[in-house]
Amino acid sequence: MMDAYGQIHGHTPGIVTGKPVELGGSVGRDSATGRGAIYVTTEMAKDMNMDPAGARIVVQGFGQVGSWAARIAAEQGCTVIAVSDVDGGTFNSQGLDVEALVKLKDEGG
Repeated sequence: MMDAYGQIHGHTPGIVTGKPVELGGSVGRDSATGRGAIYVTTEMAKDMNMDPAGARIVVQGFGQVGSWAARIAAEQGCTVIAVSDVDGGTFNSQGLDVEALVKLKDEGG
């Protein structure tokens, strides 16, 4: 798409999002939306005088955005107790191993 547009309008790499870094894409693009969701949620919790570290959270949707949101939330000290996607979900009141879930999903599970 970027090539076709560029043939008509000249070199315009900004017209297409999600490009590889070597074609002018952004480093961290794969995690950006999930990261943003957690940053916004963290700031909201602070505004509500809640400590986001140690919070128990549920992530609905475990694709590109949700899986990154779950990973980043866990890195920030949240306990991810449930995730779901179009194929189903899982719950553990003690917390889930998010990295293991990401690996399982990547392997087709």
